[in-house]
Amino acid sequence: MKFSNVNVNDIASLLKFLDEDFLDDEVYMDVCNLNLHDRDDLRELVKKVIVPGFLEMNDATQSYLRLVLLECMKREFDVGLVSERISSFFDFEDINFKLFIALINEEIEKARS
Repeated sequence: MKFSNVNVNDIASLLKFLDEDFLDDEVYMDVCNLNLHDRDDLRELVKKVIVPGFLEMNDATQSYLRLVLLECMKREFDVGLVSERISSFFDFEDINFKLFIALINEEIEKARS
């Protein structure tokens, strides 16, 4: 599959699981106090919120979003555009977005194997 450009809606479709409207109260309470400047806490957020949502997607969507993640790791991405689309308990511009994307990719690969 040829992949040339990341659209903000593509990455937002994966990160939507962090939207306050998607998080149930129990998960929210588990993750809302994580220190998202800490790599281990950021990984915990990914494992508790992003990975389960990703695994519920069909194979075609998963494959496409894995390509989106790889593209996001290769180039600069306007994180502010993501913040505009997702109402989260944190601001995406306040975290190391490249690290965040890399951790999502790592945890998704682990979960799929």
